Amino acid sequence: MDLRVKRTLKLIQDAMIELMDERGFERTTVRDITERAMINRATFYLHFEDKYDLLRKMTDGMLTELKRAMELPPGFQPHELNMDEHSPP
Repeated sequence: MDLRVKRTLKLIQDAMIELMDERGFERTTVRDITERAMINRATFYLHFEDKYDLLRKMTDGMLTELKRAMELPPGFQPHELNMDEHSPP
């Protein structure tokens, strides 16, 4: 992905997070997001259908990162846990 596109997407997402914190999702508009991110509305619509699409894609990205972080390393073999060995004294 082009570095300029990555930067633009980050600006949009950061603006969305800031505005949702300040105003909430329902009171945040695409115009608010584009003004905060200092981008053209056409640029926003090049990447997203609307603010709902933006929120959905942000959420999907976060869930993907969370799943990736929770994956066990390759070759990891979990062992059975013996509860008798680990019980408090």
